[in-house]
Amino acid sequence: ARLFGSQPSYMGQLMGAEDAERLRREAQNQGLLGAGIGLLMASGPSAQKQNIGQIIGQGLMAGQQAYRGAMQQAVQDRMMGLQLEEAAKKRQREEAFNRMLMGPTAEQQTAMAGKAMGTEGPTAAAADRMQVMQQQATPFGSLSAEQRAVARIMGPEAGSKFLGEQLKEKFSTTPTTVMIDGRPTLVQFSETGAMKTVNASPLPNEEQVDQGDRIVFRNKLTGTITGEIKKNIPPAEAKRIMLDEQRLQLEGRRVAMEGQRVGMEGQRLNLAKGEFERGAYRIIDTDKGQMYVSSIPGMPAIPITDQTGQPVMGAASKISEAQAKQVIGAQNTVNAIKEFRDSLSGFTTTDAANPAKRADIQLKYRNMQLQAKEAYNLGVLNGPDLAII
Repeated sequence: ARLFGSQPSYMGQLMGAEDAERLRREAQNQGLLGAGIGLLMASGPSAQKQNIGQIIGQGLMAGQQAYRGAMQQAVQDRMMGLQLEEAAKKRQREEAFNRMLMGPTAEQQTAMAGKAMGTEGPTAAAADRMQVMQQQATPFGSLSAEQRAVARIMGPEAGSKFLGEQLKEKFSTTPTTVMIDGRPTLVQFSETGAMKTVNASPLPNEEQVDQGDRIVFRNKLTGTITGEIKKNIPPAEAKRIMLDEQRLQLEGRRVAMEGQRVGMEGQRLNLAKGEFERGAYRIIDTDKGQMYVSSIPGMPAIPITDQTGQPVMGAASKISEAQAKQVIGAQNTVNAIKEFRDSLSGFTTTDAANPAKRADIQLKYRNMQLQAKEAYNLGVLNGPDLAII
């Protein structure tokens, strides 16, 4: 290398150290070969006599030119190779980008549809599951075919920026309060139906812990994790939460309506009390003890008890078996109404989300209806009475 000069400084950056050393040796060999050929040519017959110095000089000059030519050719070959490598990488990026933009194939669509429907068939829940599967099938499954076509035309770099803007969720600026797992939660909705959790209120004896992508709730006393709410909720899951919210609201309205019915029954009992105070009741004997029986059809019979709460047994006016059944039917109806009222008075909105609590109050409500119908069949209640209950 000292004979013909050193390598350019950029050769080490253009190729690795091993390739640069190999190139240096090849260029030097080319230079020596050129010098040898130059010496042979200069030592041949010539019209002008040359001395030894001139011959050596011409040989070295030829070697230098051969050395530089080898270096330049190597640089050109390397640059061409880099350009070809870059073109191949660009083509691979474009192909990979286009593959990501492709929607699910017909086979994938069929498989997803079958998996989404399962044994239920084409239901609303199956449609929601199908939508989630389509979005998860490809990286850009949530985009429309037109958006993917525009990105494909723009190419990987500009198309990626375009897709990034399209995939950004645009959320409302006004938060809304919804119930998530029984906790009042402040959320923002996006144009696609996704939710962003702003804040959530813990239940009594709970504390919340912010874990970055979600809010975790734990018991203050035991430290046990009691629940969690994601900060970013996808559209399908947000839709399910809103359906649960609607069901809870409907359940609350139903409970309120039951409360109104019980209130009306309370008014009816107050009217019965007024009738009793005006002397509209008479004392009769039953196998369960003495009772006040109203002379007004449809009024409930009232058992007579002593100071200890036990029924009073004694001789009073006897009644027929049919009348006794009416008295018992009326009493059973009153007891069923009382059981339902007691359960309803302690029934909360949180209980509406508890299947066991809902089942218990529904059982007592149905029992009240059955007893009222039985009393109606016995002639204790009339049509309007049954409608009120």
